[in-house]
Amino acid sequence: MASEAEGQTSSPPVLKIALTAKDGVVIDAEARLAWARCVVGMEWNGKTCTGKPDRLDHGQALAIASARAHADGWPWRLPRANELRHLVDLIREHDVQALRQELSLLLARQGVRGFVVDVVAPLNLAVGDAWMRGQLQIFEEHLYSELMQSALRQALASVPPPARPSTATRVLLTTFPGEPHGIGLLMAEAMLALEGCICISLGVQTPLGDVLKAADALDVRI
Repeated sequence: MASEAEGQTSSPPVLKIALTAKDGVVIDAEARLAWARCVVGMEWNGKTCTGKPDRLDHGQALAIASARAHADGWPWRLPRANELRHLVDLIREHDVQALRQELSLLLARQGVRGFVVDVVAPLNLAVGDAWMRGQLQIFEEHLYSELMQSALRQALASVPPPARPSTATRVLLTTFPGEPHGIGLLMAEAMLALEGCICISLGVQTPLGDVLKAADALDVRI
């Protein structure tokens, strides 16, 4: 969820972020926005988000944002599409460095789970829609894909390994031939890693016979 932050700054256009650990709010002073540090259903413990995220439809999400706004006195709402649309503009402008920096900042603000759920998922839809409408070229979609996969690998590197590797669930990840896109695979890996799984990725487009061989050789459960 996002909220319009109080006050504004007249400083030079440098991103200023303040983290309030008590209530798990990240404030972007430049954009005058406050972001909930954790997704609904989870709580900030001062270091990370704990608990399990709630599964909500759009109506339920709107109701929770409204109830929190009434309780907190902050105008909480769901993020607007145009708050991510500028990332699509950066793809069109071929500003690789700015897009890479924006993705890193979003990851830092929202943590791995929030980044996957609230940034990557809707941004994938926005990029796919822009490509379908002819607003992005194929090379620009490929550019986005490579940068996002890099950001997701950065997110995965920040997830600590399972406390008890010997009892952790081992998961084999791949896509079948004909599915060359790897972003969804990395999204799944990130969410599973947060649940304490040991993920082994074969990358994309692995023949079915080789998937079976890998599952046997690597002793995976899923």
